Amino acid sequence: MRDYLPSGGGALVLDIGAGSGRDAAWLAEQGHDVVAVEPAAELRQEAQRRHPDEWISWLGNMVPI
Repeated sequence: MRDYLPSGGGALVLDIGAGSGRDAAWLAEQGHDVVAVEPAAELRQEAQRRHPDEWISWLGNMVPI
């Protein structure tokens, strides 16, 4: 994935199905702004607790069912 991102950060990245937040955290550490989407509330809350990074914006299910 690193080959497709600008070096030095600055990209806006969408992480769909962010799960535990591992990839979102790595992307934020590289200097990117991350929108992490995780519809499972419990998993999203745990990921937010583990990765309290200001460069990660967490979203839940965005599609009405």
